[in-house]
Amino acid sequence: MPAWWTSGVRWRRPWRRLHRALALMMTGLALLSQVACSPVTGSSTLPQGPAIPVGITIDEPGVSLEHDGAYSGLDVDVARYVTGVLGYGQSQVVFVPVSVQDVSEKLESGTIDVAFSALPADAGSGKAWQYVGPYLSARQGLMVRADDRKDISGPGALANRVVCVVDGSGADVEVGRRSHDAVISSRASYKKCLTALMVGQADAVAGDDAVLSGLVKAEGAGLVAMSSWRYGQSPHGVVVRSGATELSRTVKAALVRMVRDGSWAKMAASLRENADYRVASTLTIDHIEIHGGSVSS
Repeated sequence: MPAWWTSGVRWRRPWRRLHRALALMMTGLALLSQVACSPVTGSSTLPQGPAIPVGITIDEPGVSLEHDGAYSGLDVDVARYVTGVLGYGQSQVVFVPVSVQDVSEKLESGTIDVAFSALPADAGSGKAWQYVGPYLSARQGLMVRADDRKDISGPGALANRVVCVVDGSGADVEVGRRSHDAVISSRASYKKCLTALMVGQADAVAGDDAVLSGLVKAEGAGLVAMSSWRYGQSPHGVVVRSGATELSRTVKAALVRMVRDGSWAKMAASLRENADYRVASTLTIDHIEIHGGSVSS
């Protein structure tokens, strides 16, 4: 008979160690089973605490873009700054895709509390609207195929040419004022206008020159280019429901602070880097107001 069998001291110790190891293993398996079967109640990627739904566009490189769940661009930077001043952490900011066609509807329905974007043509014109800003005074411009840049350099060159505009942006009115013979064709977004341009359904895309510059950089200068012609205005601001007086005042104070502490200058530098867009004039606190009337050029 083996010696360890007859020696109680010798065999009890290894058996106790094995027993403890088995007990720990079973406990671990039980815990893993509980975790696997229990619903997940929290995540670092989900809002922690009260959330604020913020409307932004998601297909404008350098200005307001969503890619693989990450958001970037000037409008996004301003939104994060302002909501931070309002007391929300980044995990509490929920970005909601909007377009110029549905901003009003989403504000009225409560889908969003605020929107950061180029202002729709009718912003502030009705009872449901008011906006704070602008935090960017962009202009209107033209994006054309690279080979047509020299041929399409002003309003006279648009006669009998198809110009794609984003529905609701007001670009159709701006182009029509300057080129009565231009053929206006509307699409739901700048991306769709870009597609129309590339496949030959349009000869130019008219609209916000900051957005168009970002698209040119994203697509490559060898394919599309910016015309040298600039006209009209395309202000970017913070859109809120009419009557939200306290919110509007707080947003205005946040934008003023953004200018004073140098944050806006850094955002403008990022816009230049990411969209090849140079801001024409430096933003000052005198530019920032609460507007209730219509946006005009």
